Amino acid sequence: MIKIWWQNLSLRDQQLLIISSAILLPVLLFFLVLSPLSNSVTDLKQQVISQRKLVDWMQVETSQIKKFPNANEQSSQTITPDNFANIILLSLQAKDLKQYLQSTIDLNSTTMKTIKFKTVPFDSLIDWITLLWQQDQIKTSRLNISTDHVNGLVAADVTVSLSSKN
Repeated sequence: MIKIWWQNLSLRDQQLLIISSAILLPVLLFFLVLSPLSNSVTDLKQQVISQRKLVDWMQVETSQIKKFPNANEQSSQTITPDNFANIILLSLQAKDLKQYLQSTIDLNSTTMKTIKFKTVPFDSLIDWITLLWQQDQIKTSRLNISTDHVNGLVAADVTVSLSSKN
């Protein structure tokens, strides 16, 4: 059937079909097979790079987490109402947050303090609050945060108090 159809075509039509097929087949092969494969390989390479960056980040974070003392360990220093304010100021200095300190207010004089920050990096603030709890068992009673115009910075009022364990 195809042979009869081919023989019924003129020589010019046969040549046109042969040339068209010779051009069209490689183009179709490229667009239907090679191009999608190439795109897949490129995507997979990007995923590998992304995963390697994630692994590197996780290793760095793991080493930083290991630096935190165990939450079950007792603080090296007993917190008393007399040294409460000094412990807070020392922890602010250790986390390099003292520069952001606006003021401290005594609420119940020696057992509760409100620390006001005009602008402070949010991540650093959360790290500091976590450090207070993990190292010194100083709890955050109240946290009032408002965003700043600069990404990552917040204004914050943090009320901390001695934990009942101290």
